[in-house]
Amino acid sequence: MRDILRDLVKIVRAADIGTVKITGEEGKVTFQGVDDGRTIILKGNVLAEDESFDGVSGIGNLDRLASILNLYQDPADVVTVARKARKVRIEKKDADGNPILDSAGTPEFEETEEDAIEKFVFSKAKPFKMENNFRVIARNLIPQQFSPKAVDYAVEFTPTAAAIEYLDKMVSVSNGDVFSVKIQEGSNGNDSLFINLGEVGNESTIEFHQDVSGLLKNTWSWDINQVNKLLKLASNATLSIGFSDRGMLKITIETGIAQYEFTIPPRQQ
Repeated sequence: MRDILRDLVKIVRAADIGTVKITGEEGKVTFQGVDDGRTIILKGNVLAEDESFDGVSGIGNLDRLASILNLYQDPADVVTVARKARKVRIEKKDADGNPILDSAGTPEFEETEEDAIEKFVFSKAKPFKMENNFRVIARNLIPQQFSPKAVDYAVEFTPTAAAIEYLDKMVSVSNGDVFSVKIQEGSNGNDSLFINLGEVGNESTIEFHQDVSGLLKNTWSWDINQVNKLLKLASNATLSIGFSDRGMLKITIETGIAQYEFTIPPRQQ
């Protein structure tokens, strides 16, 4: 459980998402999140089953949780879950998981009691006893989550470590905060994806990935700092990136503990 929390906090903080909704059902753990500006949407799942997270809860105040996790790194340290019965209003669903609507087309709710997670308890026995509690967010207080519509990603690939490194160097000397992409003939004669960054007259361009397949007809812009922080997580994970001709950008990260899918809408200029 501690490894899952540490992994989740590390990845989510890089995306500047402040609150994560965690849903556990018979050991299967999924999560959702969105930043305050709704510029990046997260959905993901833990790869191995863990019944500790069963129920619906939220995690906020991630800076404090990261500090607590750093304090309890010894293999002998223990993380447990304290639960509390809570009354909650839950949207009614049919057998297929679709909302049940009343005659006016409004979703119906029912009140029930659930054995909900109240807090995580961190305990240390050596060299002296110490304990920290971290309270989670109750189901009804979790901020509203969003699920992006399914789109086709015309161009998808796994960027190389060298490409990510050189993009980071380019970002450090550029005066732009948004980027766009285009596909054209690359240095090896095949199609490559190029990243363009900066204002006209001071723009920078990098051949980010060679031998791409697919076609992008439209030009869109995204926040370069936001994307760059996620790409730099690839040093300890498997990462892929996808571009949709409708403007959606997707970054998928698999750490060995969980899979995270970040969807980033185009930047409005």
